[in-house]
Amino acid sequence: MTAAAAVDLALTADASLRVEDCDELATRIARAWTLRPAAPGSRPVCVLRMADGAHTPASPTARLVQRHGGDGFWIDFDDFRPGCTLVCLPDVTPATLLPWLNVLLLDVGVIPLHAAAFAWDGLAVGVTGAAHSGKTGALLAAVDRGATPLGDECVWCTSGGGLHGITLPVEVRLDYARELPRLGARLPAGAVCRARAYEAAAGAVGRAMPELSRKFTRRARVVADPHDLVGDYGTGRRMDRLFVSVRHPDPDVVVRDIPDSEARALVGDIQMAEHRPVATRYRQMTAKSGGPRSELLDRLEGLVSDRIDTLVSTVDVRLLAHPYPIEARRLVEAIGLER
Repeated sequence: MTAAAAVDLALTADASLRVEDCDELATRIARAWTLRPAAPGSRPVCVLRMADGAHTPASPTARLVQRHGGDGFWIDFDDFRPGCTLVCLPDVTPATLLPWLNVLLLDVGVIPLHAAAFAWDGLAVGVTGAAHSGKTGALLAAVDRGATPLGDECVWCTSGGGLHGITLPVEVRLDYARELPRLGARLPAGAVCRARAYEAAAGAVGRAMPELSRKFTRRARVVADPHDLVGDYGTGRRMDRLFVSVRHPDPDVVVRDIPDSEARALVGDIQMAEHRPVATRYRQMTAKSGGPRSELLDRLEGLVSDRIDTLVSTVDVRLLAHPYPIEARRLVEAIGLER
């Protein structure tokens, strides 16, 4: 790792992430999440510091959150709150850090929304939903029609309505690649060939082996770098409209206004599903080892509910119900993006 001075990266207008003595990690995070240097006086919600050795904890009570090898960090649950320090292993990745950083952001008034977002005709539009509900398709079709991408998978929304989209690797269905050939041409050729092989295998086993067919179908996707696929992401917008994308058995696409109570329930369920891996990991680690608990994680569900209440009161939320799979163009046409 390359040693350097502390680097403060802007997460929102008021919150930042500080990376100490590791320019390489700061560069990787800035690239992965499209972050710029923070303004002077911003408040770090988290400080990342590299471990002296591969297994050096932050304190005697710290616990190791690890995906594999050197991709992980030490966390002290008793100190897990905005401003805390996470001591990172040498190969820690932004993907491992993000779910835990999202919890810290909740506590400073930021909503880490599981959504894709784009700017169109002066409006910032978000599409939130569970996995495989059409978020990526809507984003790709919108960009194909000239919209500016703002984020895919995760969008940080502040209590004042501002947003910053996080760029994560994009999973593209082959159907979308065929439907949107200009974007499809930017996908890695080797990955497209592998996805087509899985698609063919799914069709070959068909009804005779439905479980195996579904497994092959899930793998018939191409993972792409978002910058290579859709270009630079915009920033500094305010969320104007949010569509809650849900699947239904009818062939038609339906867009309708929904009461605040329904919007809170739908968006709340989506958000809690995103935070559930952190909550589950926390319960497992504390049940197994005992020791200090996290006041922040113990009240996570209530905190998510409070933030969703704020979001629903400030953003125009609508339901987007559709069959699945679905052509991406039908989603954006229902949203209101005409050529």
